[in-house]
Amino acid sequence: MNAPDDTTRPTARYDGGTIALHWLTAALVLGLWLVGTFLEDLVPKSALRSGIWSAHFDLGFVLTGLVVAFLIWRRARGRDLPVDDPGPLHRLAKATHAALYVLLLVIVGLGIANAFVRGVSLGPVSLP
Repeated sequence: MNAPDDTTRPTARYDGGTIALHWLTAALVLGLWLVGTFLEDLVPKSALRSGIWSAHFDLGFVLTGLVVAFLIWRRARGRDLPVDDPGPLHRLAKATHAALYVLLLVIVGLGIANAFVRGVSLGPVSLP
């Protein structure tokens, strides 16, 4: 009697679009966080720092669009992986996943609000 062969089962994977949007979002979040956290300590006040803040601000809007596109993609074309156990842990995982999307939107909203409170305009950025 032979043991079941795992090579005959199809591998459950997310589609390429979902994977690409996931990693692009993760890279943007990490990059924006690093710039927002450490820029003023690492780069003296100069045109360079002002330019980096401008890019940071612009990439925040790119992240906003990307998160919205990701949510639309997941609803319209993204593929859910098969569920092994649809019990309470699956529901908790779904709730956690939804909370992460909400947190992404909150972070982006707070970043934009912070920029406007600091006096950043939609044109070229000039921070005090």
